[in-house]
Amino acid sequence: MAEAGLIPVPSASEIQPMLETMLLSPTVQRSDVEKCCKEAIRYGFAAVCVSLSWVETAAAFLKGADVLTVAAIDFPFGADPFPFKVSAASWAAEHGAQELNVAVSHTAILSGDKAAIREEFQAIRRATPDIQVKAVLETSRLSDAEVIMAVRCAEISRFEFVAGGTGFFGSTSLLSASMLYSAAPSSMKIAAAGEYKSLKQIAPIAAVGVKRIFSANPVALLGLPPLADETES
Repeated sequence: MAEAGLIPVPSASEIQPMLETMLLSPTVQRSDVEKCCKEAIRYGFAAVCVSLSWVETAAAFLKGADVLTVAAIDFPFGADPFPFKVSAASWAAEHGAQELNVAVSHTAILSGDKAAIREEFQAIRRATPDIQVKAVLETSRLSDAEVIMAVRCAEISRFEFVAGGTGFFGSTSLLSASMLYSAAPSSMKIAAAGEYKSLKQIAPIAAVGVKRIFSANPVALLGLPPLADETES
């Protein structure tokens, strides 16, 4: 494994394009969205994820940039009735989101209700056929069999990503990331989330096949210099 030196560990410059800024605090202001978008553009991050109320703002700041606007759907619990989630996903796609992070209903997963999971996933896919969708699972709260079942449902529904957590309930472990990579088809990408504090923590996770890493502060995570305060007054 990467920690044992058996897999090449990615460098900071290789990890930068994997990072997705998670700007989901209840106290977010317009200046915070602008700052995170500018940092993502400056440092070549993959995306900025915001709540629905900030999708249009983030999309405006990122217009023309190689950074995706991502909408968080039903974060962090995934507990809304699925028609609400479908409506939210559709609204986000219509208002500038280029990708969705959809928190999955763990009630359905824990009860083994594959039909309900597929129904939700497929309804979201039908509502947003032209943008990428991530199924976000709290792998730390699920058994391997439950995770595999959810991954299979995401595969059937043609989701592009499966993520190992929202970041609200602990970090995606190296073991969980490896298991997701093994369970997912080659066409599906893996994302990881958590309160990672350093390159040393995330490099092994990236090395086992993760393509996107959620972080509330990717600039600090990689020890990059913060941008000067140039936000609009």
